[in-house]
Amino acid sequence: MRKKRRTGYFITVAALVCSLIGNSVVVSMAADQEYSEVEVQENKNPDNAGNENETDKVMDSDEPTEEPTEEPAEDLAEEDSTETDSEMKDDAELKDSDQQEEKEMTMRERLDLLAEENKGLISEGNNLINTVLDTYMAMNTVDGGTKNGTAICLWNENLASTQQWEVICDETGYLTFLNKKSGKVLDVSGGNAKSGTAVQLYDANGTYAQKWIAIEEEAGIRLVSALDENLVLDVVNGKSAQGTRLQIWSDNGTPAQRWKIRTVEDIYTEMDQKAAESIDALADGIYVIRSGLSRRQVLDVSGGSKDNSANIQIYESNTTAAQKWKVTHDEKGYLTFINMGSGKALDVVNGLGNSGNNVAQYTSNGTRAQKWIAVRLENGKYLLYSALTENLVIDVTGANIKNGSNVQVYRKNETTAQQFLFTNTTAEIGTCEDFGISENWYEIVPKSNEKSAVDISGASSNNGANAQIYSRNQTYAQLFKFVYEEGYYRILCAQTDKVLEVAGGDVVPGTNIRQWSSVKDKKDQLFSVCVNEDGTYTFKNVASGLTVSLANKAGSSGTNLQGEESSEGDEQRFYLVRRTNLMQEGIYSISTCLDAGKWLDVKNGSMSDGAGIQIWQGNGSLAQKWKIMAVEGRENTYSFESLVSGLMLTADVNGNVVQMKESGEEDQQWMPTISKGYLILKNVGNGKVLDVAGGTNKNGTKVQTYAANSTNAQRFRIDGTSVIANGIYLIQISSNRKQVIDVSSGSRKSGANIQTWESNNTGAQKWNITRNSDGTYSIVNAKSKKYLDVLNGSGTAGANVQQWDGNGSNAQKWKITYTGKGGFRISSLLGDALVLDVSGENSYNGANVQVYTDNAGRGQRFSFVSTSYTPEPVNLGVPCVQQYPELPTGCESVALTNVLKYYGYNIGKSTIADSYLPRSSWNFVTCFWGNPHSSNGNCTSAPGLTNAANGFLKSHGSNKRAYDVSGSSWQKLYDYLDEGNPVIIWTTIYQQFLGACYASQWYNGKEYRTYTNSHTVVLKGYDRNKNVVYLSDSISGYLTEDANWISMLYTARGMQAVVIR
Repeated sequence: MRKKRRTGYFITVAALVCSLIGNSVVVSMAADQEYSEVEVQENKNPDNAGNENETDKVMDSDEPTEEPTEEPAEDLAEEDSTETDSEMKDDAELKDSDQQEEKEMTMRERLDLLAEENKGLISEGNNLINTVLDTYMAMNTVDGGTKNGTAICLWNENLASTQQWEVICDETGYLTFLNKKSGKVLDVSGGNAKSGTAVQLYDANGTYAQKWIAIEEEAGIRLVSALDENLVLDVVNGKSAQGTRLQIWSDNGTPAQRWKIRTVEDIYTEMDQKAAESIDALADGIYVIRSGLSRRQVLDVSGGSKDNSANIQIYESNTTAAQKWKVTHDEKGYLTFINMGSGKALDVVNGLGNSGNNVAQYTSNGTRAQKWIAVRLENGKYLLYSALTENLVIDVTGANIKNGSNVQVYRKNETTAQQFLFTNTTAEIGTCEDFGISENWYEIVPKSNEKSAVDISGASSNNGANAQIYSRNQTYAQLFKFVYEEGYYRILCAQTDKVLEVAGGDVVPGTNIRQWSSVKDKKDQLFSVCVNEDGTYTFKNVASGLTVSLANKAGSSGTNLQGEESSEGDEQRFYLVRRTNLMQEGIYSISTCLDAGKWLDVKNGSMSDGAGIQIWQGNGSLAQKWKIMAVEGRENTYSFESLVSGLMLTADVNGNVVQMKESGEEDQQWMPTISKGYLILKNVGNGKVLDVAGGTNKNGTKVQTYAANSTNAQRFRIDGTSVIANGIYLIQISSNRKQVIDVSSGSRKSGANIQTWESNNTGAQKWNITRNSDGTYSIVNAKSKKYLDVLNGSGTAGANVQQWDGNGSNAQKWKITYTGKGGFRISSLLGDALVLDVSGENSYNGANVQVYTDNAGRGQRFSFVSTSYTPEPVNLGVPCVQQYPELPTGCESVALTNVLKYYGYNIGKSTIADSYLPRSSWNFVTCFWGNPHSSNGNCTSAPGLTNAANGFLKSHGSNKRAYDVSGSSWQKLYDYLDEGNPVIIWTTIYQQFLGACYASQWYNGKEYRTYTNSHTVVLKGYDRNKNVVYLSDSISGYLTEDANWISMLYTARGMQAVVIR
């Protein structure tokens, strides 16, 4: 009954108000009634049960509304006339409720008015709604969803249908945003008019939860919810990150609540305008597109594929068609990139404008997925915008510079991963004049470092050998000729007869410069030369348009030579230094072009006047070494002195080439010219050139002079060489070649004196000469294997010379210098002026050798004669004490006893076995297993015998020590013998087969075994000529055995050996 009374009262009050304030209120009331009816209908619709607009209910009443029921008027009057005091109180409360309803109606009225006032602000049609927080973040459905309840978020602008909203304006001016993909509208979840309520997709139902008012402000458009004039569309937490959700929130004036709304057509119009504005930024042409990340990385079709959808990547420039792109403009200014290898266009995969979408090649179709805008930046690089959307550019994924790194489109951030350079592959390079530099040879010297010159690395003759700058050394690898051809130059290397080229004609800066065989019309080998005001030269390559430059603008020796874009820097400026004298003085070998292995050679190594010159297989001997000297007062003219004889290369009257004493005549003078990487040597006396007779390369073919004919028989190469090649030599006294350097008494001992002695072909007079890494030489006696050494390392003139164990000191290092006339100086590294000297310039047997101040005397000049050495037999005087009967199993201790006796110790047969070698019931490695006095005893091994020996030596105050040298090579055992040290080795009884292994033990990571036929002997000598060894055997006595057989037994017994030194 109370509800009926209140409803009746409401009608009565409403009628009274109508009578007082007229039609306007009636219209408002009618509108409100219409709204209530709609609301009821929506609530009855089961499809919208979850989307009731609670705020609308609040606007109708403070309590849930019900449909009014009709009652007779008389009943209402009766009830009114009989109201109690309590009912009057209820009426007062009802009046307050009515006033609240009037207030709510006023907000609706204001919202309607606001909608009306802003009607038409937003163009109807498909629009993008972007946040002012980041104007390239657009309103999007989460995960591209289309179902009712799908949340709304921000996403990188891509113009996809999930980001396009059709704006529909009703008669009042309220806007509805209809999502193009889903066909659903922007909706406040549950119609809940509270801050923080999410917005979503929902089927259109005409409620105020789906209506919006767009109000334009300076900061952007404010989208007011029709639920409440204070609630606006808002980005959660004001974050513009991709995926951030949207909601409604009380208006706070922040950018999170302001929006930029444009139609898709407007966006395309703006992009068209950008394309038109950028039309002149990049000319049509064929380009390599270089990544801003790395100068050598370029856009590339993976694998050079010609297939649709082949991936685009970056890859180091390789000049293939897969890296060249034809750039053309359409009528609007958009670019298309067509790959020259495949004929297909650069394409955004599936035409999707998503940030991170892949880029591939595809058959040209004229869609926006294949159209681009090139915008030039201040640094000269380009951003390449996709025509799919306004903020999407080509990007290297992850800014990775490795070969094969993927290329995508990505939201613009202007990092170097999105910046590109275009290098035209078809640029024309103008010709240059002939500067008159073709007739001469030049060093190409960089202005930034005049101590260096352009150089072919390693003087290599291979195609592809690198060009660099290197410290000037006067070699042919640093000598070049400029050959003028039809307006351009080839740059020819004297060493190799190959020309400089920009590798592959690659147009990308940083391309290597190398040498290659000359090929006619090959543009990467042609250069336009420019003479600069400062007298330097600049070289621009015709194929690439790149200028020869020092890498990284550096100037140090070893800096690479490469092609770069032209600059005014010194790294691209070079002096041309003419070289008049084409050969450098020094020691050389001379080989023929017919066969690089055949060298100019004094026949039979003769030292006689008139000895003929031939070609012979290169052997490094002095007969094949020549001292080249410039002839004083004559340009580019030289003489050749043989190091073996001191005689001069001479053309005789019959055209033969021989060696003769120096005369200074023109028949001993030669002028070189360079031809195809070789020298032609013209004799000044007869005008003919050095020639290999008959053009044959056989050993012994004579060398002559002959009229020039440009054949290979007349081309020679000179190569710098060491004065003395590694090998074995006699060292003769130059003033008396019968006397040679000799070890006194043929001793093998350290400290033995060095003297002169008449040559007798013994090992005491033969020296193994080896060149050290520092250019010095070690001189080692062939017999003793000890080093030529200055006593006590003294740097004093008169210090004695001896032989000594090698120690690497300066006392054992020597410089060897050719002094002319076939003589050499041997200088000690102990002092610059300290040389090997025969005391008193004596040349008799036994004359002492010392070091002395260089005075160029006869006793300080030596000659080297190559020889060979077969080691002399060694047979040391080791005793042969027998082990029986006292020590039937004590062979090891008796072998050691024999060696100790050799060194002079008066020791009994059983001393070692009883006093120094411990015994064990099982250990045969460091002890003796059993009792050596018993026939049931076993053995010991190298570690145990070494310990026993050192125990004895120490107890007797000896400065010698025993060493376990197990594992030594057979040659190393010979070396010990050469030093005078016998070696104890493990073999077998009677040097027969091993027998069965009956025990093994491990010690210090090595396995030791013993056999039924085990034995130990002393190796006391060898004879290489007979291939035998000499043994002291405590069972069999002195033995001479086959060296190979004993070596095999030694190996089979585990290569056990002990030596005392």
